Amino acid sequence: MNRADPREALVVAQVHVDDLALARGASWAEIVRRVEAIAEAAEGAGACLSFRFRERSAREAAQRGAHNLLSRLEGRGHEVGTRAHGRRLPEAKAAVDACGVANLGVSPGLVYGDPGVLLSECARLGFAWITDGPTDRTWSFAGWVPWRPGRGWRPLGVPLGPLALEPSVDPSAWGLLVRNEDAVRPRQPLDGSCFAALADLAADHARRPVPEGCPRVLLFTLADQNLCAAGSTSLDPAALDAFGAFLAGRRVVPAGEAAAQSPTSVPAPPRRTAQTGAIREAPLPHVPPLVRRVRRRLAHAGTDQAFAVARSGWPLHATWTGPDAPTGVLLLSHGGPSGGTRLGLEPFGLDPGRWIAAGLALVAWDRSGTGWSGGSVPSTPGHPAHVQDFQAVYDAVAARAPAVPIGILSHSTGILAPLYGDRLLAFLVDGESPADRWTLLHPAHAGFDLAAYSLTDDPAWEGREPLAAVGRLRCPYHRLQAEIDHAQGRLDLHARLMVAAARRGGVPRVECNGRPDVRPLPGRLDAHGSAIGHWILEAFERTGPWPPAP
Repeated sequence: MNRADPREALVVAQVHVDDLALARGASWAEIVRRVEAIAEAAEGAGACLSFRFRERSAREAAQRGAHNLLSRLEGRGHEVGTRAHGRRLPEAKAAVDACGVANLGVSPGLVYGDPGVLLSECARLGFAWITDGPTDRTWSFAGWVPWRPGRGWRPLGVPLGPLALEPSVDPSAWGLLVRNEDAVRPRQPLDGSCFAALADLAADHARRPVPEGCPRVLLFTLADQNLCAAGSTSLDPAALDAFGAFLAGRRVVPAGEAAAQSPTSVPAPPRRTAQTGAIREAPLPHVPPLVRRVRRRLAHAGTDQAFAVARSGWPLHATWTGPDAPTGVLLLSHGGPSGGTRLGLEPFGLDPGRWIAAGLALVAWDRSGTGWSGGSVPSTPGHPAHVQDFQAVYDAVAARAPAVPIGILSHSTGILAPLYGDRLLAFLVDGESPADRWTLLHPAHAGFDLAAYSLTDDPAWEGREPLAAVGRLRCPYHRLQAEIDHAQGRLDLHARLMVAAARRGGVPRVECNGRPDVRPLPGRLDAHGSAIGHWILEAFERTGPWPPAP
């Protein structure tokens, strides 16, 4: 796990200029003095800020002519963009445009309005980057990512979407917002303890791995009212000093400058089919999930043979599908609280009949305490008992089919057991595993009982992060990743991290979706069963004599 200095990260400090003071009767001259004082405090620390203005404030500024507040801020090196509150985004943009500034960045208020509508408006209005908090909270994990609208939205002449980045730290975690049972309110004023908490969170954020070539960016947002005295529209000098002290010594740049250093381009390249590499012009026909499950079960009805695996203290339940004397065995390894024999190939959209016809066998099994297996073991990813379960099943399969290559098809956190299981593998096909503690806990710390572990407690995460072990593999590693991840939503950061770590570790063959680079499959993983099956059969075909010579 790399430990980057948070002061070496690019910091984007975003200040929302709220219309609240105007609504309370403050004059525009008071707003100007307040905003310019914030800009001067940042300049004294060598920082450039990203200001976001709402419609009413921007209209007030535009009435002052060309030398208005917004144009002056831009002339001093700060970034000026638009802020909306979930509605009236076109009107807010027009008001900011009237001030004569570039106006390329936007915070559209995704948590207040329909994200799909607002993001579509951002693209149509020509914004180049979005700095806001989406409802699914995925962008801060991925850094700058191109927002891609839904399949049905393709107006002519409009790119796929601007770059997007969400706040890297929870606003409540450092005191920006104060929560109680009834409401959430902004803290006035922020004090030194708030910025000390923000510094600690920045240090935690700096420990997150980032893909090679991607800038490390910390985005945090506050409103000008957060620096005002309690119940007042006037700045609190101590709060302003604490803000400037936090910025001092950090590389604080406008959002656009940070976006310019991202290797991600806009628009994104056309998606291509996995089988032919041709540009995909039409969506795959939709097949309801229930129909897909019934088809797959009918395809191998009556071919499963249940067998028990000896385990210290209790038996493990497993199923064998295919010939008794196979030429190879595909061993499944599932994560989550459900048994592996129930899930089977369902997450991959695969037809086991293809393996039977090729002379291969498929083995699914239930971890201790799941499905038909005995024992009572927590489902917490990385539990040592899961590794022992995998070793017991592997050894039973190797005894039943001696001198036959055993390849692994894992799903989600099911990758941990074969990574740490110390067994000879023909290959490992990884279906959308998390990479590290941050993606294990995403979203909103809902990952089983892992929320009990602090992100800074390294010993607690020992043996739980696939990223730390994938480089130890001495067999081919093939990552499967779809645009819509089964757990992470529209996120592929974890795929890029895993592929990069495997290459750094010297894994003999590293691919993602049949390619050397990471290019997610359209839609969800289970819509690509034919391609996935082809890649797995290729992996068996590439396996040489078994066991390999020492």
